[in-house]
Amino acid sequence: MRNPVVITALLCCFIGGAALADSHNERNQPPQTGKADKPAIVMGCVSAGNGSFKLTDGSGTNYQLAGDETKFTEHIGHRVEITGTITPSSSGQSGSQSTLTVASIKQIASTCNSSQ
Repeated sequence: MRNPVVITALLCCFIGGAALADSHNERNQPPQTGKADKPAIVMGCVSAGNGSFKLTDGSGTNYQLAGDETKFTEHIGHRVEITGTITPSSSGQSGSQSTLTVASIKQIASTCNSSQ
């Protein structure tokens, strides 16, 4: 009969190695976002009202802005390019605004013209 201490040590090494490999795989996975979120770059004009900020693009689509509001304040009335993720409205009603979570904002023009 083999030494039970050796068998126990080998078993512990095997189990520990499997757990370590599992945790390594979890760390290397990309961050999970909602399935409806999609990366986007949107150009349009920033406006404020009722304590919130929105971006209106050239086609007239409005996006509720989410993120660092101090950055939005700096760009009220400006034409900007925003990189971020769009989450469709959870209400599903027509005319409801999608949310644009802002990763970066870049000013394109200091004013908005009628054609956005």
